[in-house]
Parts: sequence; C-alpha cells; structure tokens
Amino acid sequence: MGVCISDYENSDLNFRCSFWNWRPIIPLICSFDLITDDDKEIFQECHGGLELSEARALGTYLREVYLESMKDGSWMDLDGKISTTADDGYFHRTEVDVDKNYKTPTKVLEQFVNFLDVCNGFCVY
Repeated sequence: MGVCISDYENSDLNFRCSFWNWRPIIPLICSFDLITDDDKEIFQECHGGLELSEARALGTYLREVYLESMKDGSWMDLDGKISTTADDGYFHRTEVDVDKNYKTPTKVLEQFVNFLDVCNGFCVY
C-alpha cells in the first residue's frame, strides 16, 4: 500500500512512498505550528494538503528540526525517535509491538523535504 502526495499545479510532480514509511511522517507534520487541529485530523487519516507557503515552511521546519539530526542509515520511528535500528521486515501483529511496522529511513524523509522545496502546495492521496 502506498501514499501519493501530488503537486497542486503540476500533475507530473509527485512524492510517493509506502504507507509504512509515510505513517511516521504524519506526527512530524502535525507537530508543525501552522497545522490547524482540523488539518491534523485530516492528515491522521492520510488525506489533506497544504498551500505553497505552508509547504515551503514545513520543508524548512522538517529539515531543521528532524532531518539535520538524522544520519545516513538512521530511521525515524513512529514515536518520532531517531534510531539506527532498521526495519526488520517482519509484520508485527501484537498490540505491544505493532508500532515497529512503521519506520521512515533518512532517504525517504529527505525526498519528502526536497519535494516540499519545489512543489506548489500538495494534496495527499
């Protein structure tokens, strides 16, 4: 299952990633001050979008607050913690460890931030 984030004006400009990689990015977006409570709910459901100025500001925020502290080979866990423990590829089913299914590698977060730098605003599908 994947997520497609599309530019508002250029249908050829997209960012795509797996749901498993996208899920840890959502709390990062929701921690950004410009996101309203209503928008946070929408993003939690893997929908939503931002206008150009908000997208640019979000990109700067994610780069400065999160990406700069991540090293190559590190992962962002669902709880926002950075670790060097890679996704083990196992589908965790118990309530205790289901969060282990969601990890974002540095490369994916970097690709999303790069998308935010050039997009004209975006919508999540």
